[in-house]
Amino acid sequence: MKQHKHTRKHRRRKSCKIHTHFDLNSATAFGGAAGLIDFVLQTGMDKYFCTEELGKRKDAQFQMDDVALTFVLGTLLGQERIFHFEDIEHDPLLMLKLDLPKLPDTTLLYKDLKRLGSPVGMEAIRSAQRLVLKSLLPKGHDIVVDIDSSVETVFGNQEQSAVGFNPHHHGRASFASSLF
Repeated sequence: MKQHKHTRKHRRRKSCKIHTHFDLNSATAFGGAAGLIDFVLQTGMDKYFCTEELGKRKDAQFQMDDVALTFVLGTLLGQERIFHFEDIEHDPLLMLKLDLPKLPDTTLLYKDLKRLGSPVGMEAIRSAQRLVLKSLLPKGHDIVVDIDSSVETVFGNQEQSAVGFNPHHHGRASFASSLF
């Protein structure tokens, strides 16, 4: 994955102190999220989205790292669907932290989501995830993932039930779920 030199935005993005004023001129719903936003920016995950394969024209208003950070931060701040991102498009805290005049709109997010779904985009996402996990784990330590599964036997032909491993009722349809 070739990485190219990044735009002006990457150098200017940084943790910054926010002065709190109790007025409604620049109100944000995410005032308590400044630390979380700083953490995401300090991981440097956006550099994995600055590849030639995912790149856009140099004069594009939003590069793929802007879009990726918008997805990550919006999701962390509770925006469950892309059309919910309309609510945060002009959020002053996010615009300040990302050093953008406004966030990408939903039309652009839908369009660029296709790029992130490509093999190159998926590799960029995996690399960013590994970077974040590596920064969270102390050096030399392993992580253990404990997976518990539960099986719920159904009676009849409920949608999405299937015959599978069922220790109590062999051969019966059930729902299986895993808890991490």
